Amino acid sequence: MLSQINLPQDTIQKEASQIFNAVKYGESGITMCYPACKMQFNIVRFLENKQLIKRILGSYYNKYAFLLIHCVQNDTYSSILNKIRASAHHLNLPIKSDSDLANIVKIMLRSGKDPYLFLFNAESLASCHLKKVIKAIHDEILTTPKFGATLFYEGNIYDSPMKEILKNNNRFLRNVFILSSYQPKVCRWYIQSLTKEWKMSISKDISDLCIKQSGGILWILRELIRLLKMNSHINLHDLINAPSIILRLETLISMFSHKERETLIQIKQNGQSNNIAELTYLLRIGIIQQNGSTYEVTSHLLANALESIPQLHSIILDNKNQIHANGAALSPLCSRQEEAVLKLLINNKKSVVTRDTVAQALWGENNEEKYSDWAIDRVLFRVRKILITQSIPPTIIRTIKKRGYILLCD
Repeated sequence: MLSQINLPQDTIQKEASQIFNAVKYGESGITMCYPACKMQFNIVRFLENKQLIKRILGSYYNKYAFLLIHCVQNDTYSSILNKIRASAHHLNLPIKSDSDLANIVKIMLRSGKDPYLFLFNAESLASCHLKKVIKAIHDEILTTPKFGATLFYEGNIYDSPMKEILKNNNRFLRNVFILSSYQPKVCRWYIQSLTKEWKMSISKDISDLCIKQSGGILWILRELIRLLKMNSHINLHDLINAPSIILRLETLISMFSHKERETLIQIKQNGQSNNIAELTYLLRIGIIQQNGSTYEVTSHLLANALESIPQLHSIILDNKNQIHANGAALSPLCSRQEEAVLKLLINNKKSVVTRDTVAQALWGENNEEKYSDWAIDRVLFRVRKILITQSIPPTIIRTIKKRGYILLCD
């Protein structure tokens, strides 16, 4: 039932109207969600609430047949078409296993229903498959006026393969919506509704703490409340460092582009960024907020995770073989040995570098005579300390027991 969305009625009405008004007027569109928004859940609940949908669609309520398609990473055009066939078949329509999209649409129209497709998590498709899927849907929209579709893209359509795809399939640009993270007022209502449903209680201080930590990202907020339900005596450190929270944060961060991650790190460190396009997008989806002349990451958990996840940092060699970390020159800070080891790790990123290979970089042909585990450990210790001066976590160099070291950054 709709109550499972745990959102205020005015918020539900606003979101549902935004989506289904496009349906009502026979238009297609695209909705940008902040990463890990998981809008499919809400759409299913909207459709289950007949009173809500009737209020929005009016006399058009019985006109439509909705096809809900969820994309996953290994999907191709063929597998998406299979999902559309299966969804139509569940509506008791005579869909054959070899029916193409045009045929499916014709069969639905003959049954007296106008087909409307919701394609969730479009960003998970590889660019080549995404292009083919969207072109096929767009071609059918142009051919059949009574067919429409809304795409849900958890990311920035203005800085992704989607930008070029949409230029060539512009019917989806008639309705471009952005669903941002939720404001504290809505989050408080959400917590009250959730705790009532789960027959638990938490104090206002704990509630406000969870809201600040999550930054209005319900996917994270819900898990914080669930953890409190499982263990009401859990301390703050264990709560925010729970494996399920860390996994959500890593998933969330992985869905941002490199430039967006860079912008978030700059805001975390300096409150500013010169990446105007990324700044505008992150502000619009509620991942950051403006505080006077500076910006801050809305979620405290996300802000802290930005500096602790190694893959977000950049350590490279320039065309003069000099080391740069997050844009700053690092070679002048290193001794000869420290620079040699760091260059070795950079040239073998994400691969294990054995201690013997490190020894060769340190002592050359005399490495067998001079070999010392203690000396190698001391050099790596000093390298990590240098990285810390550039706000890079020492864990970016991982020690692989009995094997060697691995540099984890991109």
